[in-house]
Amino acid sequence: MNKINKNEIELQVANASLFSLSIYRFGDRAGADMDELTTSADKEMMGAFKKLFAIRSEDGKVGENKQWTDVKGVCNDLYVEVNKRTMPVYTYAGNRKRSRKGLRIINVNKIVEIEALIKKHEQLLGEALNKFATVYPTLIENAKVLLNGQFRSDDYPSIDYIKSRFGFGWSYLPFGAPANLPKEVMERELASTVAANKATAEECRLALRQGLLSLVDHLTDVLTPDAKTGKRKKFYESNLEKIVEFQKLLEFTDLTNDSELRQIADKAREMVAEATPEDIKLGGKVTDKVMQGAKDIGEALRTMVGEVKGRKFDFGGDGE
Repeated sequence: MNKINKNEIELQVANASLFSLSIYRFGDRAGADMDELTTSADKEMMGAFKKLFAIRSEDGKVGENKQWTDVKGVCNDLYVEVNKRTMPVYTYAGNRKRSRKGLRIINVNKIVEIEALIKKHEQLLGEALNKFATVYPTLIENAKVLLNGQFRSDDYPSIDYIKSRFGFGWSYLPFGAPANLPKEVMERELASTVAANKATAEECRLALRQGLLSLVDHLTDVLTPDAKTGKRKKFYESNLEKIVEFQKLLEFTDLTNDSELRQIADKAREMVAEATPEDIKLGGKVTDKVMQGAKDIGEALRTMVGEVKGRKFDFGGDGE
């Protein structure tokens, strides 16, 4: 398996589109009245917020209401699931690389599945909001006690208003420059687009290869006994599930037709499919076989990735 040759990697632009997902939600915090706060610090240096939907549990602790947590959980889950199935977009300025917040690269052949995922979460969000509506009046009464002098009725609009503040919006944008630019600007932008697409293709391929490498390296680590005590480390079923999920999602995320990665991801999935979590927790030949397989796959991936100093990839979300 060879190191990546940048000139041979092309983003399949015909099968890719820029994708933007917006998640709208009602803010569950409001600014506190600084005049009512007792503090030795200068109030102008303070930033204080009050939680609107907190409750006090039987043990006396104050925490977030479960129904409200479920509403936010639907939004957060959609964000995570869409990001798993899309790739980040990077911009470059000198030696600095930034991911474009709010923009992802989507495989256009998977748009139907992505939109089905969004619509499913729209339904789940509606159901969660309806459950929250049943406890909303009680939460307001609780807030009067918990917030005391900080309670403001204006912070608690009608439940219909709160529902209206939630929603998902998404759109698709083509790669490339607008067609109505002046000639000299168009030429410059076209050249820039070609260069950007090559760079994006390389980033996508490296990110996926590094992503699988991280998973198999982590699996190797958890299967290796502690060097000091010799004891086996705690093993979770998710250590196997994440490798299976990675291989399945390649049909969404592999936008450079990386046949080498697909082959080795198939091997990784076969490797973990041959062992159950119970087998691995018991140790023995099955554990040894999986650990050796993970080591071998890790070494192959390191050769594929090559020496790419200073690059780290984050599949968790947008940001620098």
